[in-house]
Amino acid sequence: QKTKIFYISLTDNQDLAFEYLQNCDGVLDVQYSKRNMMKDESTPTKKTCLNILLPAIGQILSAIFFPMSGVISSRLSNRPGYAPVTTSLPTQPVGGTLEVTYNEDITGVRNIVDGVESHTKTKCEAWDSLSYQLKQKSIDTRRQKEISEWKNQFLFSIAFALPIFMISMVL
Repeated sequence: QKTKIFYISLTDNQDLAFEYLQNCDGVLDVQYSKRNMMKDESTPTKKTCLNILLPAIGQILSAIFFPMSGVISSRLSNRPGYAPVTTSLPTQPVGGTLEVTYNEDITGVRNIVDGVESHTKTKCEAWDSLSYQLKQKSIDTRRQKEISEWKNQFLFSIAFALPIFMISMVL
């Protein structure tokens, strides 16, 4: 049994593609790529001061700046044509990369990609595992190079700013 892994990158409808690939013949496993997985609420988070203080600060600020909001919304709800609006942030990314393990004897990359594109109505890109790793490596090296450039620029600016600051404090 020949199994291979490749990656599908989508700009939209990742969940729809995930659902399609789970039911596709020849696809053995589908996973969200580890690079772009977001934290689930089911995973425990570390207790930090910000996690504890931010909700309390938000309640205090809303009580100070919007003390009448509850009264206003209750009065508006009695009027015809009023509908309250609620928003929520998505817990999973809309687009991203899926890692697909498939049986090469049953199906091929082209069949899987064509099926995903027709099912999601979204263009997608496919990479084999080696080229995906090379792409991620090049992104990481570019990011490290950019970080070192910013560090060098910061140190260069400190080298000129610190003496000027010291001279201005003395004079």
